[in-house]
Amino acid sequence: MKATHIWIFSLLLSRIFSLSQAQSIKFSPKKPSPGDKLTITYKPKGGELEGKELNGSFAFVGDIELFYEIKELGKKEIYTVELQLPDSALALAITFNESIYGGSLEFEDYHVLLVNKKSKAILKGAYGSLGEHYGERYYLPKEEILKGKPFIEKEWELWPESRSKYWYGYALIAAKAELPEALEKVNAYKDEVLQNTASSEEKLNKVYRIVKMTGGLANLDSVANLIIERFPKGEVAAERGLNGLYYLPE
Repeated sequence: MKATHIWIFSLLLSRIFSLSQAQSIKFSPKKPSPGDKLTITYKPKGGELEGKELNGSFAFVGDIELFYEIKELGKKEIYTVELQLPDSALALAITFNESIYGGSLEFEDYHVLLVNKKSKAILKGAYGSLGEHYGERYYLPKEEILKGKPFIEKEWELWPESRSKYWYGYALIAAKAELPEALEKVNAYKDEVLQNTASSEEKLNKVYRIVKMTGGLANLDSVANLIIERFPKGEVAAERGLNGLYYLPE
């Protein structure tokens, strides 16, 4: 099977921490599945957050929905958080940060990839969804959102049929981090979708979102007009019409 050689449970730090810090967080069960009740035990001792008032942010990511839960955790030596994982979740992204007005640059990131309850194999979509979650944090420095790139590429490697997905997050990462090779992949995918007259409106709308975030205004107008010609009553036509950016020919 594709997933037999993969770690079922994995942790990734948003920054480079020592091994002792990586061991400062534990999960029960160690191999959580959607619908499980998950207990997180976190010890900030020895890290940048030791002795500080903390918040915990928990993002349940999946193909369809994204849920956030933010908890005021206070100042402790050991934090214990219980979460109910949604049935639609594929992965859990965790951030601990200092609880101060206006936010803090000091934070630690962890993640959990959810598994099939019977086979204990990582769920299809877990890597890709987590990668897009990191990619869409475009307000952070590029070294932070770069964390999403290997997740999306791992998803595509393990499940080639997923190559039509996760391009929006990948495009944000490529643009923010200024990655020429990754941007070439994005542009190749964009051109493939636009040139294919059989491309669905959903695919075209995703390409529009990609260009909207990463391309110039002229390029956006060209893409929008092409999509509107194919789907004159679609989402892009509605958006451009409301903004006064496109007028249907008489």
